Amino acid sequence: MQGATRVISRNSLFAAILVGLYVLSFSLPFVLTFRVSDLFSSRPTPRFDEEALFPEATPISSQGMFLEAQALEAANPATGKDFVFFFWARLSRLPRNSEKLLLAAKSQLFADKQDGYVIGLSRDGDLLRPIVYWGNEQAGRWYQFAPIDIYQGQWVLLALTFASADGVLGLHAVDYDPRGAVQVHVLGGYEVESHQVASSSASLKMGAWGANRFRGKFGPFGVFSGDDVLEDFKAGLKEYARHPYELLSQYKKNARLWAPTSRNDLGPTQAKLELVSPSRRTNQEQ
Repeated sequence: MQGATRVISRNSLFAAILVGLYVLSFSLPFVLTFRVSDLFSSRPTPRFDEEALFPEATPISSQGMFLEAQALEAANPATGKDFVFFFWARLSRLPRNSEKLLLAAKSQLFADKQDGYVIGLSRDGDLLRPIVYWGNEQAGRWYQFAPIDIYQGQWVLLALTFASADGVLGLHAVDYDPRGAVQVHVLGGYEVESHQVASSSASLKMGAWGANRFRGKFGPFGVFSGDDVLEDFKAGLKEYARHPYELLSQYKKNARLWAPTSRNDLGPTQAKLELVSPSRRTNQEQ
């Protein structure tokens, strides 16, 4: 009898284990489904609403569309004066690998050389680097700056500077963190040979001119020149970026071109601004 009792007990234990495994096999998928769905339904922390800071931005949505400022001399660096050119941009597409995406240029091509200044982005694998051309009719070259993190749809300010006394060409970037705090990035600098000053008789263009494939928006932009325009520059940029349509006094008094929107240059020369598009050009030709 005792042997029979042990057999029954073992059979009962074995049956209980089988029942437990059976129940677990059905309940486990539901548990996993709940955990996985909970993981994927969680949303990232909402970003600061950058668009609210740029209510009058200029969209560039097709090839051949660009913003042009006929600031032939005002946008050139002045000899013996410090120089700043900055603009806000929102990129709807980022450059592909090995692509050179130009954002803004006051430059023209000759048979074998180029003049003026150009700002763009180039990609090398996972690295996105700002690039700058700086020169005049005699000489010039491209400069590559430190990599930056820019995501599609982000607003970023690029500020090109030239310190006349030292002949140093520099670049800063400004953006916002997810909470809306201003971030200023120093992207490096180069001592330009012979303290060469960029110069060009071309107009200032921003967008998808020629074969350039920019898509996105432009916000306020300006050109500034003076003896003190670079004083406390990083701190000045941080303060200015809190209200992109309002200039600080150090910029306002040194403004050569200031366009908070694409309609008007509020600088001393009041340069003509025009949003050029293929449809408008076709209508003018007809």
